[in-house]
Amino acid sequence: MTSLQPLPFPSHLSPAEEEALAALYRRGTPENTLRAWERDLAYITAWKDAAYGAALDWPEQEAVALRFVLDHAADLTDGAPLPAAMQLSLHRSLNQAQQYYADVDITKNPATDLLG
Repeated sequence: MTSLQPLPFPSHLSPAEEEALAALYRRGTPENTLRAWERDLAYITAWKDAAYGAALDWPEQEAVALRFVLDHAADLTDGAPLPAAMQLSLHRSLNQAQQYYADVDITKNPATDLLG
């Protein structure tokens, strides 16, 4: 019996492997999910630009990811009631979205309507 030898650990995927994964991703992911992920990525990109004046890195630094969590977490230790903390977090998120959409070539900023 022949013993199996482990494959060498690749330093990168070949172009054909990358294309096969991209095709699998496109076929296996519903359109509405892709659109939601695109919006999420646009939002996170705008947040990092607003917070750090820099583009996203991939993979992103752990400290940046943790800062994103902190910026979007409601701080309940100051005694603010949950609805007020949630409203503050929503307002902060909408402000960041408004900044993003201000830089995008669209006729109407959807975040402006939500801010009121």
